[in-house]
Amino acid sequence: MESIDDVEAFRAELTELLAAAEDGGVSSDAVVGLLTAQLAGMRGDVRLPLSMPPERAREFTDEASDHVGERMEVDLLVSEDVIQDLELQLQVFERRRD
Repeated sequence: MESIDDVEAFRAELTELLAAAEDGGVSSDAVVGLLTAQLAGMRGDVRLPLSMPPERAREFTDEASDHVGERMEVDLLVSEDVIQDLELQLQVFERRRD
């Protein structure tokens, strides 16, 4: 993925985009889902969405960093949001094939 030369300008543009979406009645969940899907396309892979509070995410990251390259088992509560995030990511790749 390419780096962003002017991070402040990027943040300003993204903030304007998010405000326009909110003004247009687009839910924040929909915006997050679409951004996740676009990031999947930019990265070239689908990532399993893990939803957790920031404190738990820090614990998980710290623990996982000790096991890079190793297999870890993770408990995942499959919610409708997880399925929707995966669907949106997959649609990016399916559209590219068409």
